[in-house]
Amino acid sequence: GNVDILTYSWTASEGDIAGEGPNALWTAPGTEGLFRVSVTVDDGNGGSDTQSLSLTVRYNAAPEFQFVPTYTEGVRPGASVSISCPAVDADGDEITYQWHASYGEIRGEGEEVTWVAPRELGSYVVTVLARDAYGGEATRDVLITVTPSPTPRLGDFVVEALGHNMLKQELGVWDIYIGESCHIECVVAEGDGPFSYAWTVDEGVLTADGAVATWQAPETRGPATIAVAVTDALGNTNSAQLLMYAEDCTCAFN
Repeated sequence: GNVDILTYSWTASEGDIAGEGPNALWTAPGTEGLFRVSVTVDDGNGGSDTQSLSLTVRYNAAPEFQFVPTYTEGVRPGASVSISCPAVDADGDEITYQWHASYGEIRGEGEEVTWVAPRELGSYVVTVLARDAYGGEATRDVLITVTPSPTPRLGDFVVEALGHNMLKQELGVWDIYIGESCHIECVVAEGDGPFSYAWTVDEGVLTADGAVATWQAPETRGPATIAVAVTDALGNTNSAQLLMYAEDCTCAFN
């Protein structure tokens, strides 16, 4: 017998439907609700059949990030950085996270991961994508700069007389009586320890142990310069100096 040629007629209660044959594309309307899509199949000889499908259209809110962290200070080469980018979904849909970094290494999953910074200096982007079960998604870029460790920042020296009171500071210079001693502490205000200290002096006798030193003034009147170079754990060095003056008259301390 002859094979009947089937024709398909698609209709939709709302929205746009386009299709010829057994497949059609329905574009949902811009409103929420329950909608019906129907198809009637006709064989051209008086035989036909109709099927309907009910489809629910609902608005899907994409996830939204609550905040994105900023790293204004920069991070050290090779440092592990915790990055937290929690997102919320207005519909209460479950959120999955995808993280990507072209450089460095991402460890962990979910809304908080650890990024291991590369050894090379520069600015890097870590991208996070939050997606719900209905295809709603949001992405954010987290900018992190890998900076060299700053050199140690040195504070003021702490200088104290040892067993006498003939020590005073005047116009940035410490006056001390000849032959007398003082205790000196080098203060690191900021930096990546542990630190090593290299002390030098051009006059008098200096005995140093780490951040502290004892200096005995020479027996003759005149200036002396005490210097210390402080090196941090990454090899960055900063130095400071202390200007001393040995006085041979006690009248200078009255």
